[in-house]
Amino acid sequence: MNKYTASALLLGSFSAIAGAQIPDLLNTFDAGSRAYGAFGVTGADTLSILNNPAGLGYISNKTYGLAYRNMPTSFTSLSGNLNSPFTSSDGDGGKAQLTHLGYAIPIKGGRTLGISYQVGGYINDFRGGTGLTSGALNNVTYSEQLTVKTGFYTVALGKAQEDGSGSIGYGLTFANVNFQNRQLGFIPNAAVLIDTDNQSSAYGVGLVAGIQKNQGSSSYGISLRTPIQLQGSDVVKAAYDTIPGQLSLGIARRMDNIRGGNDYLLSGAQVSHFFGGSGNGLLSRTSQTTFGVGLELGLTREAFTLPVRVGYMTSPAGGDAFASRDGITFGFGYRPNSQPWALDVNYAFPKTGGKDIAFTFSYRFDK
Repeated sequence: MNKYTASALLLGSFSAIAGAQIPDLLNTFDAGSRAYGAFGVTGADTLSILNNPAGLGYISNKTYGLAYRNMPTSFTSLSGNLNSPFTSSDGDGGKAQLTHLGYAIPIKGGRTLGISYQVGGYINDFRGGTGLTSGALNNVTYSEQLTVKTGFYTVALGKAQEDGSGSIGYGLTFANVNFQNRQLGFIPNAAVLIDTDNQSSAYGVGLVAGIQKNQGSSSYGISLRTPIQLQGSDVVKAAYDTIPGQLSLGIARRMDNIRGGNDYLLSGAQVSHFFGGSGNGLLSRTSQTTFGVGLELGLTREAFTLPVRVGYMTSPAGGDAFASRDGITFGFGYRPNSQPWALDVNYAFPKTGGKDIAFTFSYRFDK
């Protein structure tokens, strides 16, 4: 294969990437929180370790938490000229994986220590087409698999004021990015034009800090995670060298004695702004602001409480080649009044296709 042929196909592959519209979860992946993001910075559970460590200040018992959810995938079909193809992308639910595992334990000084693993970004896109043209080439078959997964390993401390009116938290998070880009291009019954498999991992360290305030029946939260510069792999850095920082603001309000009994209604909203990220045309990053709202009706009975939720999330594209990801969310939980555990199931139906489903489980030990 001569240099012209190789360069033509490589140019085509990157143009195909730029033309695709992949649902953007590179930085906004929700590991499985209540209502998918509406209560992230106002909660008090093991997800708070990364989402807002101030929430740890309200955990007074040893607590384990985990989340298990689907990992969304997308499929992009290519047609026409590989240098500027026609593209069509569809989402799918994908396989399920562990996305959060956390442990919080009260320590001396009225503080609570939290340690967690949490997935915060995920893309799995397969794109391809047959009968394509690229430069002087005809009848090209091209396929590409792009997979990127960001895991955060976080250690944080939270401390609430004695009267419970406020809490602060801070911590250190270690980010690990696993990257794979597999490309195959050939002309049937002729020649293999390109066959590459670039896979590697990179890492970086950032800070996370937050505040929660309680005023009457309302709770307010603010959380900041710094941008994280990646190192350890030139392959990853060539595509994605800085994980954006995240600034989140949230509010939640609780109304008790709904319907004249012990039921409650919890409403919440959260806005998150991602900033300071960078990458090339493969994984370009620009500023991105997401928003989520949710309602939770707690149906309280003598033996258990059944929270029922509904909400809406919107996440605009955060770079070239990406598409927004919006959808309706709903879910329910089960909290036996005489037991220290709780179970939640949450769903989301993105407009781009597929279905998200997350199972979360928590267990709190007696003091």
